[in-house]
Amino acid sequence: MRERELRLALVCYGGVSLAIYMHGVTGEIQKLVRASRAFHEHPDPAEARGRSFSDSPCADDFDHDTESEYFELLKLASDRVALRVIVDVVAGASAGGINGVMLARGLAHNLPIGPLRTLWLEEADVTRLLARESIATKWSKWFLQPFIWGFLRLYMPRFFSDFETRTKLSLFVRSRWFRAPFNGRRLLRLLMRAMMAMGEPKPGGESLLPRGHRLTLFVTLTDFYGYQNALRLNDPPVVIEQEHRHVLRFDYQSFADGEVLTDFDNPSTPALAFAGRATSAFPGAFPAAQIAEVEAELERLEEEWPRRERFLRKNFQRYVRSGVDPRTISFIDGSVLNNKPFKEAIAAIRGRPAYREVDRRILYIDPDPVHLAAPPARVPGFFRTLKAALSDIPRSEPISDELEWINAHNDRVRRARQMIELSRPRVEQLVRGIVGDGFERPLDEAQIARFRSAANTLSAREAGYAYEGYIRLKLYGVFQFVVDLVTDLVGLPPGAPARQWIAIVLDRWTAMRGMSYAEGTLHEPVKTNGDLQPWVTFLLSFDVGYRERRLRFVIQSVNALYPRLGKPELAGLDARFLDRLKRRLYEALDAVRQHGNTARFDPATGELARALFADAGEAAMARDLDERALGMVAREDRRLTELMDRLAKDVGLRGVTDQGDAILAAIGEGPAAMVRREAMLGYLGFAFWDVLTFGISDAREIGEFNEIKVDRISPEDTRLDALKRATGELKGRDLRHFGAFFSRSHREHDYLWGRLHTIDRLFDLVADAAAVTDAGGRRMVDRLKVRALRRVLKIERPRLQAILPLIEDLERRLAAAETAGDDVH
Repeated sequence: MRERELRLALVCYGGVSLAIYMHGVTGEIQKLVRASRAFHEHPDPAEARGRSFSDSPCADDFDHDTESEYFELLKLASDRVALRVIVDVVAGASAGGINGVMLARGLAHNLPIGPLRTLWLEEADVTRLLARESIATKWSKWFLQPFIWGFLRLYMPRFFSDFETRTKLSLFVRSRWFRAPFNGRRLLRLLMRAMMAMGEPKPGGESLLPRGHRLTLFVTLTDFYGYQNALRLNDPPVVIEQEHRHVLRFDYQSFADGEVLTDFDNPSTPALAFAGRATSAFPGAFPAAQIAEVEAELERLEEEWPRRERFLRKNFQRYVRSGVDPRTISFIDGSVLNNKPFKEAIAAIRGRPAYREVDRRILYIDPDPVHLAAPPARVPGFFRTLKAALSDIPRSEPISDELEWINAHNDRVRRARQMIELSRPRVEQLVRGIVGDGFERPLDEAQIARFRSAANTLSAREAGYAYEGYIRLKLYGVFQFVVDLVTDLVGLPPGAPARQWIAIVLDRWTAMRGMSYAEGTLHEPVKTNGDLQPWVTFLLSFDVGYRERRLRFVIQSVNALYPRLGKPELAGLDARFLDRLKRRLYEALDAVRQHGNTARFDPATGELARALFADAGEAAMARDLDERALGMVAREDRRLTELMDRLAKDVGLRGVTDQGDAILAAIGEGPAAMVRREAMLGYLGFAFWDVLTFGISDAREIGEFNEIKVDRISPEDTRLDALKRATGELKGRDLRHFGAFFSRSHREHDYLWGRLHTIDRLFDLVADAAAVTDAGGRRMVDRLKVRALRRVLKIERPRLQAILPLIEDLERRLAAAETAGDDVH
C-alpha cells in the first residue's frame, strides 16, 4: 500500500481567554493523531480496513468520541494512500503556549488532555483567577458601580444584558488597582495539577509518535529586563544589544532500540508548568513569572524537581555562562514580542528526515483573524497615536516574511525535483554502464560495494570541474556539522558569539592538517604512499548527511513503486514486500541518524571539548580572532587532534555504508527483481543526483525535497454551510481578549466552537492530503464530518448546560444537512 505522512507543525497564537477556544482545537488535533495511530498499529494496513477504532487498544486508554470518525476517514482515504498523521512540531505563545504545552505532553506519551476541560471551564473564571488580596468586597469602590453599569448599557449592551458578565466585570474593575490582579501562583498550581491529572506515561515509551520521530515544542517568553546579546562586527569587533525575546524548547524522541529521550514525562512537569505560567503572564493581569516561584511551590508541596538542572542547562545556557542565576529572571507574556512563532516552527522542520512520502503542513491557529477595513481619511488624534505607537502597531506581527521564505523554499524544491526527473534517463544509462546485467541477477554485498565505488568515481569524472564545487560544498557542510557537534558538547546556545570562535579555531586546524580540499587531488584520493588524502578521511569520518540523503533517496524510489502495484511489470508483488524492505531501510536510516547524537558520545569527549573552549566566550570578544586562533592551534594541536579523533570514533561511520549494501543484496529473485532494479538505481544513481541537487540552496537541509503548505484554523475558515450559518463571534474576543473569563456560558461557547471548527478543517485537510477529489469521495467525507459534529454535540450536551439553545440549534442544522447531503463547497 502506498504510504504518506501528513506532518503537521502547529503554530498557536496568543489570545488570553481565547485559550479556551484553542483547547477545543488542540483536543481535536490529538484525536486525529490517536485515530491515525490506531489505524496503523496493525502490521497489515489492508486488514485495518475491516476494523474500527473501538477494536484498537487505543480505545481502552481513555474516553474517546470523534476518533471513530477520523478512523473511518483514514479508512476511506486508504483506497488511495495509507495516510499517517503526525504532529512533530508545536510552537506557541501566551494562551497558545499553554495549550501547546499540554498537547505536546499528550502527544509524546499518549496522555489525555481532556482533564484540561475542567481547568478552562471551571477555573478560568475571574472570581477564581483574582488574587485573594486583590478581590473587591461588596463595598470596595462601591461608588463606581453605577458608572460601570451605565457604561455597559451605553457601549456594551450585550454585556449589560448578561447578569453574570455584568456582575463579574464590576467585581474586576472594583478590585485592587495598580498591581497585577490575577494570582500567578494559583495559575501555576492549576497547571501542575492539570498535567498530573493527565496521568503517568506508561512503561515501554508508549507515544503517539512513530518510533524514530522527534517532537519539538517551542514556547515563547519575554525577559522583562532583558539580557545582553553580543554581536560581532568589523569595527568595533563586538557590540552589545539588549534582547528580550526568549524561547523555551522541549523535545521527545524514541529510538529503534527502544530508548526514549523526553522532556514531557512526570519529572519534567515543573518545567512544563513554568513554561505555561511564564508565556501567559499577560502584562498588568498576571505578575511576572520566575523559576524561583516553581521552586517555592514544590517546597510547599514537599516535592522534588529531578530534571531542574537539565532544564536550566538546555534553556538558559546564555544566562548561566554570563553568571546570571536563571531562577531570578522575570518573564512576562511571550506574545509581547513573539505572538506568532513561525520562525521557530520553520527552523525545526528544515532538514527533518522523511521515512515515507511526506505532505508537510504548517497549521496555524488564529482565533481572532484581522478584519480588513479601509483606513479612515482623518488624522489620528494625540492619544490614539500614542496608544497605537506604544501598543497596537508593535504587537501587529505580519507573517509575510515567513510566507515569502516558504514560497521561495517551495520553488527551490520544485526545481530540484525537475532536475532529478530530467536527468533520470542519463543517470540510468550511466548506472547501467557500471552494473551491466547486475539489475537482472542477484548481487552480493561485495559486488554492490564495488559498483558503489565505481559510481562515485564516474560521477566525479562526468561532472568535470563542477565536481570540485560539489566537494567544496560537501566539505563546508561536514565542517559545519563538526562545529555543531563541538558547540553542543561545550553547551553553547544557538547563535552564541563563542560558536564563531570555535568555528575559526577548527577551520584553522583543519586547514593546517590539509583537510580542506587541495587543488589537483580530486582524481587522486589516495596518496602515492597509499594513505587517503586528509580531506577524504575527513568526509569518510563525518559525512553523516550524505548517508542519510542516500537512504532517503532509496526509500523514495521504493515509494514510487506502490502506485504501480498490479501492473504487468510488478505482477506477483504485493505491498507487504515493499513494506518489509522499507522497514529495513527505516532502521538503517535511524541508525545513521544516531551517529550525530552527542548524548551518546563518550563523556570524555565532552570534557575535552569543554576544557579546550572554556574561555570561548571571552575569546570571541577579541579583535584579532584569526591571529588568536592560529596561536591556539599551535599551542593546542595535540589536544585538538585528540578531540577530532575522539569525535570521529564517537560518530563511528565505519561500517554504516555496508548496511545499505546488505539490504539491497538481500532482495530476492522473481517479482522482486524489479524492486531491486529501482532500489539499485536510486542507491547507485544517488552519486550523480547528489552532485546535481546539493548545490541548490537549502537542498542540503530539506533532503527529501518536500514542499511546505500553510493552512489555518480560525472561526472564519468554516466551509460546512450548516456551521457557517450558525457561527458567531467568539466571546473571548471581547474586552481585549479577556471576555471569556467573565462568564461560564462564554467559555462553553468558545470551547464548543473550537471543537466544531477544527473538525470541519481537519476533515478537509485529510481529504486534501489523500487527494480525495472525486464527487463520491467528497460526499463520503462530508457525511463522516457531519457525523463527527453530531457526536460532539451529543457528548458535550451534559457538560455544556449554559449553551443548550446553541446546541439544540446546531443539532437541527446538522440533522438537516445530513438528510440533504450538505455540500461544503
